[in-house]
Amino acid sequence: MLDEDMNITTSETDIYRMLLKNSCTLSNDLLELQQIEYEQCIILAEIDRIDAEKQRLKYLLDLLQSTKSNGRKKSQKHQLKRINSNPKSD
Repeated sequence: MLDEDMNITTSETDIYRMLLKNSCTLSNDLLELQQIEYEQCIILAEIDRIDAEKQRLKYLLDLLQSTKSNGRKKSQKHQLKRINSNPKSD
């Protein structure tokens, strides 16, 4: 592929250009893959954070409903005591 004057031939230059282009394309593809992987990590971390917040809110809701339910039971017991302690007027 070298001519008599030790110069690179046209076909070798074309091959070199093709290899350089392919190398740049591969490099760009690798950078794009790294960017995608990084974004996936961010998304997964955000999903974990949202899931933890969801669990915390569910716990608070359960606690609130439990407190509300206990309040109703106490209120109903108090009303029954009042009804039972008042004489019936017939």
